Order: sequence, then structure tokens, then C-alpha cells
Amino acid sequence: MLELARGCSHIRSALTDATRTGAILEVLEEFRESHGDRELPAFQRLLAEELRRRGSEESASAVQDFKTRS
Repeated sequence: MLELARGCSHIRSALTDATRTGAILEVLEEFRESHGDRELPAFQRLLAEELRRRGSEESASAVQDFKTRS
């Protein structure tokens, strides 16, 4: 899925916790705009899994724990 690859790359490129948080918000909001709220939890879970697979445990945990607006 293109969104997963792009999202992982964007989040992994963040240099600080603040920019990582901003990247996570941006990736999740863009996904929500394109696919709606219903698919967002699954995408967030898959994004965290993919980050773990790529060796980015800290980023994966941040994505997993990120609370989106309802």
C-alpha cells in the first residue's frame, strides 16, 4: 500500500520528537481525508507494524499510542 510506504518514510525522516509527532498527525490526517474514519484504526495499526518491521520501534510505539481526533 502506497500510503504505508510513504507514511513510514515521512515519519522515519523526522529528526525530533516534535517533528515526528507532526509527521504522524500529517500522515494519519491525510489518510482520514482520503479513506474516512472507518479505516483509520486499521491503517494506524498497519503503519506501526510496518515501522517495527523496518526497525523503528520508537516511531512504531509513537504511532500506536497516537490519539487522533474523533
